[in-house]
Amino acid sequence: RDAAAEFAALLAERGVAIGSEARGATPSDPTAVAAASTVVAKIESQPIETVVQEVLVWSDNTAAEMLLKEVGFRSTNRQGTAASGVAAVKAFAATRSSAPYAAVDGSGLDRSDQVTCSLLVDVLSGEEPGGPLERALPVMGESGTLRRRLRGEAASGKVRAKTGSLNGVSSLAGFADTGGASRAVFAFVGNGLASTATGVEIGNQLAQQLVRFPDAPPLEALGLP
Repeated sequence: RDAAAEFAALLAERGVAIGSEARGATPSDPTAVAAASTVVAKIESQPIETVVQEVLVWSDNTAAEMLLKEVGFRSTNRQGTAASGVAAVKAFAATRSSAPYAAVDGSGLDRSDQVTCSLLVDVLSGEEPGGPLERALPVMGESGTLRRRLRGEAASGKVRAKTGSLNGVSSLAGFADTGGASRAVFAFVGNGLASTATGVEIGNQLAQQLVRFPDAPPLEALGLP
């Protein structure tokens, strides 16, 4: 309703009159409403690959929520909801991994969202090298949420990964170039951390070591138990 009212106000400012009060109710049958409506204007969305890249590179939580609902709509051929989207994502994840997965939204901001490193690695391992998902991820030291991390260091330009953070939680999952045509698939999720900076530092150390594979330090050197 707020969105509809704001849209009506913007139209009025530009001299476009509307014939009734702005309404924000969700139609029970979108197809029937569309068939009975007059198109005033329309704009084509960017390709889905571009939208997904924007979500991953800049960690756009709002767009992630909308994508989840679109997944739900396409998978059920009904009105898109977070619940139907989560069901579709769970069904897909089950084709890649037997690890547990719990979610209620598309952004991961809800504290009840839970995912294991095993599931992340299983899902990422199913992606073809250099495929759409890998290309869509931010690059360490170069782009998106990783642009300021490890600039000029060994991992710069060699790690593509998605970041994640909440108070006391930090994560990093993606792909690392280990030389030649080889790559490492990895996932790190830290809970109960003293600060976000602590998680970022662990993730940075992990990235630095991955690109030096097969050389590896003991876990204690990464600050892990």
